[in-house]
Amino acid sequence: MAAVKDPEFGLEFYELSHPWGMYTPIFPGYEEIKLERLTYHAKHGVMTHKISTIFHTSTHVNAPIHLLPETQAVGDLALDRFFGTGVVVSIPKGKWEQIEPADLEKATPAIAADDIVLINTGWHRRYSDSQDYFGHAPGLSKRAAEWLVKKGVKTVGVDTATVDHPLATLARSAPQWPADQIFAARIQESDRARGDR
Repeated sequence: MAAVKDPEFGLEFYELSHPWGMYTPIFPGYEEIKLERLTYHAKHGVMTHKISTIFHTSTHVNAPIHLLPETQAVGDLALDRFFGTGVVVSIPKGKWEQIEPADLEKATPAIAADDIVLINTGWHRRYSDSQDYFGHAPGLSKRAAEWLVKKGVKTVGVDTATVDHPLATLARSAPQWPADQIFAARIQESDRARGDR
């Protein structure tokens, strides 16, 4: 993708967002994005739209309050967390695989303190309204998340629907995946954890 270059300072900006609007893939269990025209040029002299959706749609930021009560909302996060140096690391992963500290340690370019870290698992190629994209994606293990915190990175972005493993989300709010798949994935996770010991 081509960068847009600031003519005065030479900063390069890259658009990483998915298109947003009608038919944007929605996390299972949530209502569809609704766009409603409230006023019309011919009738009112102006056009106005009403948008109804959740913030957890398409490319977005998960604030701490998304998972932890009485913590920061998006508007409370300092803007400088979203500007600065960063790295895009390729860590290809398949169905239900986890990103582990070893993956982050050997990633190139190297991840440093204060970096904005974007992790490319290859899952963005599956972006669609599908069980595969939302339910079978890879994700960060708890150990990998702790590694990033200890490293002191500024922000982490991923090309999946959630930063954590889908089963962590399933356990909280999305019972629509078949129990046999959840069971198989939990066995897979348990086997992987035993292998790390």
